[in-house]
Amino acid sequence: MEITNTFKGKAHGDMPDIIKAVGLTKKYGNKITAVNGLDLTVGEGELFALLGVNGAGKTATVKMLTCLTALTDGDASLDGLSIREDADKVKKLSVCLRRKVQLLRI
Repeated sequence: MEITNTFKGKAHGDMPDIIKAVGLTKKYGNKITAVNGLDLTVGEGELFALLGVNGAGKTATVKMLTCLTALTDGDASLDGLSIREDADKVKKLSVCLRRKVQLLRI
């Protein structure tokens, strides 16, 4: 049996990827690896959450995706913008997203 991720009747493959990370890695020095080769794809309209124990790399992942900290290896894109090549544009986009999230918390 094949399980398909759907949203409003469309398969994920029919929607553009809003977040796509390939091999995302964050190391602090030679001893601590916070994120190790993360591959992540989030389609338009999908909700996702990062869950894990303290020190699992959740905050490091979000900081890399929003260009608040440099990544060690890999790459990711937000709405088609590379966090390596288009960091200034990604920062503007992520600030807008954070403001919307803050408004939802009120």
